[in-house]
Amino acid sequence: MGEADVAAALTRGPRGLRTLLEFALRSEDAAMGDDVGPLAVLVHDAAHHRDDSSFAAMITEEGRVVPNLEVPDPGMDEVADALDSVVLLLEPSHDLMLRCVADAVTEARYWQAPAGSDAVAMTAPVRRALHRVADRLASERSVRDWWSDMDADHQVHVLWIDPDAPESFVGRAPRPSVEDLRADAARSGDVAMWESAPTSFRAMTTGRWPDGTPTHLWLVEDEQGWTEAFADPVESAAGRDVLEIRSAQDWVALCRRHPQDVTRMRRETWGPASGHEGAWVQPSWAAISRTHDAVHLGLGAYLDLAGRAIDVDGRSATMVAGWHPDATYWFREPPDPIGAPEPWRFVDTEAGAGGDDLAWMRAEHAARFRTVGT
Repeated sequence: MGEADVAAALTRGPRGLRTLLEFALRSEDAAMGDDVGPLAVLVHDAAHHRDDSSFAAMITEEGRVVPNLEVPDPGMDEVADALDSVVLLLEPSHDLMLRCVADAVTEARYWQAPAGSDAVAMTAPVRRALHRVADRLASERSVRDWWSDMDADHQVHVLWIDPDAPESFVGRAPRPSVEDLRADAARSGDVAMWESAPTSFRAMTTGRWPDGTPTHLWLVEDEQGWTEAFADPVESAAGRDVLEIRSAQDWVALCRRHPQDVTRMRRETWGPASGHEGAWVQPSWAAISRTHDAVHLGLGAYLDLAGRAIDVDGRSATMVAGWHPDATYWFREPPDPIGAPEPWRFVDTEAGAGGDDLAWMRAEHAARFRTVGT
């Protein structure tokens, strides 16, 4: 995609807008040194009043819930002016953008109103101010590469290690049998209350970042705070019939060609998350699984589509929800594992410092650092 198309895509959906806001906040933070910048203060305060899961209310001694008036509620024009005042935007390095996107993905939620910072970024004045940030990022080739198709030669299967039952997750990632995949297809109509990803198909792979780190270690929706994982490399998927979702037009075409009405299951979740009050549809993955080996949603398309109501026919809307960025879901047998499983750990590279010093590393390199949460 060209620069103008990428900039437009980054300013359409809540996940792209949140990524832009995180980049602006980190740019201000770098310029302020040890001080807290005005944008950070205003976004914090505005988000506080727009997040229905925050402590924007307090309980009185009588048990009544009243607004917490100690936190000011700035206007969105004031937030937009503070965004414009961040004159020096950082160089969008891989490490910086990785963390901005990771923060945006972690905050995704489709079962209630948007997070406070998302709500701030989605307002008209702030969205307009973020266009300058989008233009800056779209000028970088590494950002435009987020709209690439599945990397067939560098797919991995990530298996998280649950700290409460680590013995059950050690070793090679489980590989579903043909019978498992057929059972998944039969169950694909029984989708979760807020997901439109084909998660009933248990075989999922993702690609790697340029430094070799599996993308899924960083980009996890509804993440559980796990800090250890195995990454199972798989053979090349070149030649497999992988359906690519690159745009809203691709997603809507699937909904029209293979519609699944999910209004009853989605009205109470996607409605509050998006503001759409009508009918909901999504692709029927059971039908699509009969003609394709897998389906892939790249990072760029995810930032554009995830979390926003997309019109299908003037009456019904659809939404990309519950889909980890760069994930490929396999309807048929996934590529075979090759080599040995790679152990990875999330560590604090500057023990005790936290923040941007947290990183995923191969276990042999992470041994000298403290694993986060230990």
